[in-house]
Amino acid sequence: KRTDTPRRRRSKSGTLTRGLRAAPSVDITMRSPMNKENRHATRTVVAKRGSVVLAPVPTAREPRRPRSQQTDAVLQLVTAVKDHLRFRQLATYAVDTFSKSLAPPNAAWRAYVEAALDVDAANVVVSALDAHAGDKDVLGACATCLGRLAVDARHAARIADAGGVRGALRASAQCQACAVSVLCFADAMCAHPKSFAAVAAAAADVAGAITEEALAPGARVLVKLCGNGLDEVLKAKRDVSAALLTNLEAAADPVSRAVGDAAKVLTAIVDADGREASYLARKGAVDVFLDKIAFLEDDAAAARDVARLLARLVEGGIEELVKRLKSTGDARAAKLLAALAADGDLAAEIASCGGVRALVAALEGDLSAAALQAAVDALHRLAAYDLPEGAVEALLKCLARSPDDEACFKILRALNAIIRQRSVEAVSRIPRATETVCRVAADRATHGGVAAEGCFYVAMVCDDDAEALGTCEGAVRAARRALKAHPMDQFVQRRGLDALAGLARLKPALVAKKGGALLAVDAIMNHGGDARIVAQALAVLALVAAEDAYSVRDACPGADWLATLAPAAAGHADVRAVRRAFAGVVSRVAMDADVRGVLKDLQDIAAVVTTGRDKAGLERLARTAAAAAALGFCKEARRTLEEAAPSTVHVLTAVAGDARVDASTVRHLLTALAAMEDDGFAQDVLYDDALRAAVGAASSRCASPKTAATALDFVTRLALRSADDALAAGAAEAAAAAAAAE
Repeated sequence: KRTDTPRRRRSKSGTLTRGLRAAPSVDITMRSPMNKENRHATRTVVAKRGSVVLAPVPTAREPRRPRSQQTDAVLQLVTAVKDHLRFRQLATYAVDTFSKSLAPPNAAWRAYVEAALDVDAANVVVSALDAHAGDKDVLGACATCLGRLAVDARHAARIADAGGVRGALRASAQCQACAVSVLCFADAMCAHPKSFAAVAAAAADVAGAITEEALAPGARVLVKLCGNGLDEVLKAKRDVSAALLTNLEAAADPVSRAVGDAAKVLTAIVDADGREASYLARKGAVDVFLDKIAFLEDDAAAARDVARLLARLVEGGIEELVKRLKSTGDARAAKLLAALAADGDLAAEIASCGGVRALVAALEGDLSAAALQAAVDALHRLAAYDLPEGAVEALLKCLARSPDDEACFKILRALNAIIRQRSVEAVSRIPRATETVCRVAADRATHGGVAAEGCFYVAMVCDDDAEALGTCEGAVRAARRALKAHPMDQFVQRRGLDALAGLARLKPALVAKKGGALLAVDAIMNHGGDARIVAQALAVLALVAAEDAYSVRDACPGADWLATLAPAAAGHADVRAVRRAFAGVVSRVAMDADVRGVLKDLQDIAAVVTTGRDKAGLERLARTAAAAAALGFCKEARRTLEEAAPSTVHVLTAVAGDARVDASTVRHLLTALAAMEDDGFAQDVLYDDALRAAVGAASSRCASPKTAATALDFVTRLALRSADDALAAGAAEAAAAAAAAE
């Protein structure tokens, strides 16, 4: 062992060395395993030429990760937050920029979340939050950022350890504008066991952060806490109850799920502490939830949650409510029974206690408008459990008295529920029942609910008890007025066209005389993207055309029925009902000149397609392609169009990859070509050309799933003839490209 000190010598560059070989300049990232404060921090040391370079020492607790592009990007973003912690606006901007990288549309957001672990991003963002706790911009940006980091359990644990949950919730209580983002952050923290405990410990702060706008995320968080942290919720039960009831009462249009979640939280509290039932009743919880029942029409789960809470809060239970209804016809009792009937077990109990008979008796009395609506709501839900004799008659008598629009809607809905659960004859066989329903539906057609329920009744009677319609005059009037009063309401249009189609099967001349074709054409033009409406309207037109074909032509703008109807029909070529209905229209309305005109247009376009793709040419191509595709649904027209198969293949080959040509036009060309091939191409060479064109369309139109699927369907048909030819044409690659794009 040498004990003498080596003589120093100066290198050419002037750097003192100790007898070591000069090393080139390198960049090395060093970690300090001994300093816990800087475990995740990094520093770059540039070793000058001739100096001693110390290699980083890996630790067993934290294996060394390779530096990635995402790590470098995250390091820059987090460093920007650190550097601007003292400046409110700059800190907000830095946190917001970092937050945007942690979620779509950034395709690598998951890698960014993973890389953020190396730079302790969670603690840095919590520090920014603590530094400006009273500022709404900083609070909103930090809450959003922490919520995105919390998708990873390791980040969530660090946020919990740093006190980020309680800090954000308490800041939100002072700055209510950020309540939604803060409670969504708390909701994300509930997904992991360790961070869930931090949220549960702050149950009182969760309640304090709830506002009218943040009722939905706040109630959702409390539901999760009740599932596994009920003890903490019970410690703050009065705060929780007050927050939920106050904000629910103030909410003018609450989300149905928020109402249901609030009911679930209060139910859990009452089940854990029975004394809270009387406290909630004194605080008006029953009336608060009864006022929000109207918002639960389309959410059966939320209605059941509310029913279960009300069953625990009502004094005396269901028997007492039934007695009160029998004795006084109390509107509140009827409304409570309607709310309780949303739960199946409670509905059965109401029926067994004579609740349905009490409601029917109440209908025959002199009820206020509110009591009448409540009683009808209850019967609507209870008809499946008990339908005493005279119930339908009582509903029809109430309907005949013509109460307000809302009451008429609810009565019609109850009658239709009885039809679905029992039979059409249970209502239609009652004297003057159909006449009354049709009269009310026509007179009050401006109310969307009345129009829809009235048309539904007519459609059901058309199918199962046509004799009850008599001359059908009243039913046609009701359907016409409903369709004309609500041209843009899809629900009313669907039910109205159902009724009109049923009436057209029974009385086509009457429907044609009353303008049924015009109503159907208007529906197609307004709702061409709705396959069900298009199919129903085309069915009406086919039935009317059997009686009067010219009325269908005249109903279309410029009497150009093909240009009016073909695009909507071709757009839903994958729907069998649309194909069948349009084929019926073509067989009754189309003339040979119509089909020959489309044939000639295809041939003319093929002659100039390589040079004539200006705006007018593209518009003509779109119209012709849609007409050819739709005409292909009819066997007779398809035979004529087969002459245009070579032209169609040529056009498809030319425009498949042209960005100026809409994807729907390419899809229509493929649909038309598939129809022409239905009976086989006249020339064998067309198979090879059609296969290459279809493969090219599938490859170049991957961004349009519907077009790519149509192309691949056609390729599949051609591949059955020769799989080798399909593979040679690139079918496998086209399918892989389409699947990857989707």
